[in-house]
This record gives sequence, C-alpha cells and structure tokens, in this order.
Amino acid sequence: MKYQSSTEGVFYLFSTMQFDVGMPVRLYGAIRVTTSADLYFVLSKHLPYDPKLAPSGEMTTSITNPLGLNGVVLEQLDVTSHIYKDANQHMTADTSLQASARFVNLPGFNLSGGIVFEKASPRLAIIQLTANPALTLTQFITRVIGGEWDWVDSVTDQFAFQKGMFYALSAPPDAPTDYSYKYVDANQSANNVTCYPGYHADAILRIFGKYDFRISLGVTGKTIFLETISCSSFDFDFITLTNTNLKISTQPNHKYITIGTDVIILNTSVKGTVNAGYDLTQSAFVGNVNVDLGSIDLPTDSGTSSKEVTLGVEFTWTKGSGSGSGFKITKISGLPVNSLDWVQKYTEVLNMGGGCAKIVSDWIKGLTKTSLTPKLNGSPSKTPDGKMQVPLKLVYSINVAEHTIASNEILFTPVFVIPKGVKHLPIAIWESIVDSAGSLIPQILSQPDTYKAIAEYAALQGGARAAARFICRALEKGIQSVAKALAEEFASLVAAATLAEAVELAAALAAVATLGIPVLIAGLAALFASLWDWLTGEDKKKKREAEEQLQAARDKIMSALNIIFNKINDIQAMIQIQTLGVSLDAQSNYNAAWTLNGSVVDRLGTGAVLLYSFNLLQGTPGSQADAWPGTSVKVLTTDQTAYQIPLQQIPNAEQYQLNASVVSTVKGLTYLYDNTRHQLEDAINQLASIDNGKAKQYASELSVKMNQLAAYNTSGITSNPVYAHLSMPSYLQIGQGIVGVNTRLKG
Repeated sequence: MKYQSSTEGVFYLFSTMQFDVGMPVRLYGAIRVTTSADLYFVLSKHLPYDPKLAPSGEMTTSITNPLGLNGVVLEQLDVTSHIYKDANQHMTADTSLQASARFVNLPGFNLSGGIVFEKASPRLAIIQLTANPALTLTQFITRVIGGEWDWVDSVTDQFAFQKGMFYALSAPPDAPTDYSYKYVDANQSANNVTCYPGYHADAILRIFGKYDFRISLGVTGKTIFLETISCSSFDFDFITLTNTNLKISTQPNHKYITIGTDVIILNTSVKGTVNAGYDLTQSAFVGNVNVDLGSIDLPTDSGTSSKEVTLGVEFTWTKGSGSGSGFKITKISGLPVNSLDWVQKYTEVLNMGGGCAKIVSDWIKGLTKTSLTPKLNGSPSKTPDGKMQVPLKLVYSINVAEHTIASNEILFTPVFVIPKGVKHLPIAIWESIVDSAGSLIPQILSQPDTYKAIAEYAALQGGARAAARFICRALEKGIQSVAKALAEEFASLVAAATLAEAVELAAALAAVATLGIPVLIAGLAALFASLWDWLTGEDKKKKREAEEQLQAARDKIMSALNIIFNKINDIQAMIQIQTLGVSLDAQSNYNAAWTLNGSVVDRLGTGAVLLYSFNLLQGTPGSQADAWPGTSVKVLTTDQTAYQIPLQQIPNAEQYQLNASVVSTVKGLTYLYDNTRHQLEDAINQLASIDNGKAKQYASELSVKMNQLAAYNTSGITSNPVYAHLSMPSYLQIGQGIVGVNTRLKG
C-alpha cells in the first residue's frame, strides 16, 4: 500500500527585480515557491513581512517615459511574473507590469497602463485610453509630448481620442527590420493590436464630435504622423464620403492636415481620390472635385438647348451645430449658361399695374436674348419635406443684336426633387428658372440700370410715347432716380414728337418735376408756423429769408406746370385755323371751308382727336356775333375741313348774311397724371393754409393753373375762333346785301 501526502508547502525567497525602461527600475518582492506549482514573483506589498528585512537602496515607485512613451508616468506599480520551464526545459518567465497612468503635464486623466516583458526584457509600454474624459489631439501634441500644433482652433481642439491605447515598443537588438509585436489585451483577448517599434497610438479618433476614424499614430520626438481610415461612410444629404482617411503631420517641412476620400455626388461616383486640406481661416476641411457630365439638353422657353457641362464642386467640412452635419457644398462652378427669349414676358411684367398707359411689345421686340448664368450663393440644403433647395445668384445680360445693353445679378432659390444623378442637377436648376420667369423678371426690371437701359432702347423704337410710359412706370415702381434720369435724357424728344406723344411725355416730365414738392411745402408750412414772430416784423431778415424760400417753392411748382403749359401753347398754335371762307354756289348751297397752318393730321399721333366746331352766326361776315337763331353747332371730324348746307334749310335764310365761325379742339390727351394732380393739390392746399399773404396769393395762382389743366383733361384744348370772309365774286354783293340771299334783281 502506498501513501501520498496532501500537505502543500509554500515559502518565499525575498529578492529584487531590476530592469531598465529608459530609467532604471528596482522593485522589491519575493519568489513564491510551492511544492506543486510553478514559481511566481510577487511584489512585497502583497506579502506579510517586516519592512526592516527590505534590502538597502531606494525602491522604484513610479516610472516616467517608459521605453520612450514620453509624457507618461506609471504609478501604483504591480508585477505579475510567472517562472517556468519551457518546452525545451529552459527556465523562462512571462512578466508584466500593471500600473495606474497619468500624463506628466496634463492633469485630470486617471488611466491604466503597464509594461509587457518578452524573455525577461521589457518590451512594450502602454496606456489605455478612455472616452471620458477624452484626450484631444491638441492636448496630446502640446501638453503630452510638448510639440507644436499649427492648426489650433476651436474646431481642431475637439478632435478627441475615444478609445484605444498609446504604446512604445522597444525592439530586441537582433530584431529584423520588419519586427512587430502582437499585443493581446488580457481583459479583452479579442482585442489584438500589432505593435511596431517606436511611440505609437492605436485608437479611435473622433472629429467634429461625431465622425470616427481608426488611427495609426507615430511619435518622433515632439512631432507626430497620423494616418486613419474611417470606420464608416459619411452621408451628407447630397454627397457621400467613402473610404475616408485623415492624415496629419507636424514634422518639420512636412506639416499638413488633410483628408483623402472617395466621393459620391447625388448617387454619381467621382473618379479618383479627392483631397481636402484643413483651412484655418474657415476652420474646416476644404476640398473640390470636377465632374465631366458631357452633353446635356437644358430646357428653354421654347424647347431645349444642348450644352457641354463640367461641374466643379467645392465643399467644406467642419463641426456642425445642433443636428447639422457641418458639411457644406460651398461652390458649384460650371453651371451652364443658357439664353431665353423673354420679350413677351418683359412686356407683361412692365404692364402690371393700372396707373400708366401700356408698354407696346414692338418697342422691345429686339430684346430676344436674355442670357443667364447660375452661380451658387450659399449651400444647398434639404427642405423639411425632403427636397433640394439651391440658393443661387443669376447673373443676367440682356442683348440686342449680340450687343449687351444691361447686365446685373438677381437672387433665386429653386426647390426641386433631389436629382437621381449629378447630371440631372443642371437640368433641374434650369427647369426651375424657366418655370419661375414670373418672379425672376420683376427682379430684373427692378434693377435701376437695367430698367433705364430697356427704356432707352424702347425710346429708340417708340419715341416720346415709349419714353413717357417708361418714366410713368418708373414713378409707379418707386425708382425715382431712374425716372429723373430718364426725364433728363428724354426731354429733347418733345420737340420732334407728334402732338399726342409730346403731351404724354410732357405729362411724364411734369410728374418727375413735381417729385418732392408736397414734402417741400409741408416743410415750409412748419417753418412759417415756427416763424410767427419773424413775419410780424420783429426780424425782417428772417422774414425775407422765409419768403424767399416760399417764392422758390412756388417757382418749382410753376416750373413743373410750365412744362405742360408750354406744350399746350404749341398745340394751340398748331391747331389754329387760319382762314374760313364762305360762299353760295349755283345750286344755292351754302359752303364753308377752312384751312390750318400745314398738315395737322400727320402730326396728331395716336390717341389725339381733332374736332371742328362750326357755327352759323348773325351779322355780316367777319363779325363776332351770336349764333343764327334756329341753328346749332356742327361738330366735324379731323378730315372734314368744309361744310355745306342748302340755303333753304337755314331758318329765315332771306335775312342770313353768310356769317359763321369755326374753332378746332384737340381731345383724348392727358396733360396731368392723377397722382401728379393729387400731389399738387395737396401742395396748394398747404400753401393756402400758411398764414402769409404771399403764400395765399401763390396758392390762388397755382389753383387757377390746376383748374385749367383739369379742364384741358376733360374738354380738350380749343383754338381761337375764326370768322367768315366771303369767297364769292364782289359783283354779287350790293352794299350789305348778297344777291340770291336777301337781294333780288328784277328786269
């Protein structure tokens, strides 16, 4: 019978562990010896012993910059060392050192770290990173390794390590050039890291607070070189970044921070890798890419036009706010230029509103080419209902016979269904432009220089009438500076214009001349109210100055009215009848015929109506007298410059001495715009309210003028009357008698 003892013996052999990790390390402990297991080295802090037994000499309590892991301190050291025979019966040991870790110059981080040994030699120093608190890249470069970081700003300062480790690997003296060491985390055996000689990091770096990259970082002295690969694709509404890598270097002569990525724009992959450098002025990565779209059929107002298109897309990527990604398309160059024929639409928009006479499309029929160049004016974004909106500047030019008469830019933000491919983007933009003519053209025509240029072109075609109507509409639209400029430019057209055109232009010029008059008079009324003492004679100089201002205001109003009255005088002279001849013919018909100073009909113009009022009068021919009893005024049209009536149809013909009169009247013209009239009436009423004799006198004078113009608007302008002279042989006259009328000869 055999007996086996169950007693297990344990004893400790006190000893020291010494090694070098860039600084000498001396640890005190004991080798644990048992009768049934391998040997283990245990630190003294785990043993019940008398400290007096400790060997002389200082023991290591912390390790700084282990194996070149600069900026790191390992503390609260603990060692695990397993001593055993390997397969070849050689004594060997698996040793590791565990510790808490902190950064030398950056408080607030309580990390874990350690040293891994290989064949009893310290091989790998590590610290484990945590996400809370997260170590930023700026902190690591400037505080941990003491380097310089040229891209310090509020954005890059938030590039932060989320998890992973920093390590320093010391290669054996006989290691091959491609030496590496596979580290297995004892707590997470699946987390294997292949380590390379030197100071490195294997971690997740998060940029802009939400985008993660797996990084490989190398440290040389106080500089770094960092390479990454994105952990996923990044989708930014209209652009997707895939296989994105971040590279950072702070090494002398090789300083950069850049992103390289594959780009998909509106589901269209772009060939090649796109690089985006970090721009400190924008605190963003800035990149661009060109996309050749080939030939595209763009919509026009009358079909399509084919264009070769290459788009350049520039983007920035920075930290977003709220739910925003921070990714923006900042520029789209190469959006195709297109030309549209908007003549009819220009006419429709110009004729909106009812206060002015219509613009005739023939006046601007040469404006057949409006060229539009879309340019991005902001960043495209997705609307709440999932559509794409693109803020644009539309640079336009209006051309006549290949000559540009006007150019400027307007704002336009089209909204459309997100295109299925980047090739459809220019098409969608141009469809929106064509469909939005009704809102774009008013913007174009509201540009003062453009409106003025079109007005000048129209005046070349339509003369004074076109000039008048463009001035009127400029006033109606509130672009007074343009109205004044056009009035000054077109004033000379009055002289050569037809009667109707001249009056219309004169009314427009007068409307411009009255601008500001009500405000001026209101100011004078307030002035006179405050100058009561001046006008009572206490201060004659001030009184004189006030009345001089009053005179200037009156003269300004009169000057505006004189534009119209001068033309009225011209009209009266033009329509003045020169002669009225009357006679009897062999059939006993009374005939009257009159003449004007030249051909008036050709000078009337469209809208002006010339009428003649013919009256049979009492008295002898040529005398001013009352109407012949039993007759009425005969109104004749422009082409009727003669009148005939059988003598027997004239009441009491035997007493009638052939006297008559005729006047001409022009109707159908507007001499004063309603708005101008209202302004002047307001000014005159304010003048009348001023407690000053001259003010009331001026108000009375101006009121008379206004009443005259009101009458002209209603009744027209009438010439002076012309009285009859006999156009018949003198032998038919006997004294005051006329043979065949009131005298009979008997044989």
